[in-house]
Amino acid sequence: MSRPQALRRLVLKVAYDGTNYNGWQMQENTTQTIQSLLEMAASKVCNHKLTIHGSGRTDSGVHARAQICHLDTSSTLEPYQIIFGINSILPRDIRVRNAFVVDDEFHSQFSPHSKKYSYTILHGCPPDPLQRLYSWHMRHDLDAKRLQSELDHFVGEHDFRAFRAKNSGTKTTVRTVYAIHVEEVERHKLIIHVHGGGFLKHMIRIMVGTAVDRTIGTLQRSIPHILAGRDRTKGGRTAPASGLIMDEVIYDAYDFREDFRPE
Repeated sequence: MSRPQALRRLVLKVAYDGTNYNGWQMQENTTQTIQSLLEMAASKVCNHKLTIHGSGRTDSGVHARAQICHLDTSSTLEPYQIIFGINSILPRDIRVRNAFVVDDEFHSQFSPHSKKYSYTILHGCPPDPLQRLYSWHMRHDLDAKRLQSELDHFVGEHDFRAFRAKNSGTKTTVRTVYAIHVEEVERHKLIIHVHGGGFLKHMIRIMVGTAVDRTIGTLQRSIPHILAGRDRTKGGRTAPASGLIMDEVIYDAYDFREDFRPE
């Protein structure tokens, strides 16, 4: 069934600090999710009830620089007016960075795309209270080259059943990781960049935690062995949510890199 012609499909590019929220997805027992707050704000601005569809979930405490979502609206407001309106209602730790009018074929979740994430680790240094909400602090001094060699095992198409949350109900656990790169930002700060076609619940955090455990010598079982065994209990720890950021959602046929800049 086609939608009424009066409706427009808008894409919102959203950044948020996930510290104070119960993840992206709407939940019955709380309104403190990113999706819930966006829907409430957008419905008020557009003057009708609407639904926000995200490119994917982020867990409680995980952040985003450029989550992509879409909505259908009968509002005649210009995209910039919707940006200003929504941002005037949202808490200051959630912001719409841009809005785009797209065709009816676009769907934030189902249109072909890949995602880029980054994970920040502070290691071998005193805890930094100013970075505690956006990193994983470790007392161990990590060898970046060894960490890279461990993470390299994840590149390619694999069954990541051993690297998903125990309560995940995903039917298929095969995913493709295109690239992983460890960036040494400072002497005691590493950023792990991950690009993939899609990720299971907690997958990146378990990958990072397992690679770190291998690097510091607390996990003897190799990553190829863990992948082959498909058993979550054989892997390493789950890295904290605070260090993870959704950096970019890259669509095959659409470009949402531009930010809105008032003239």
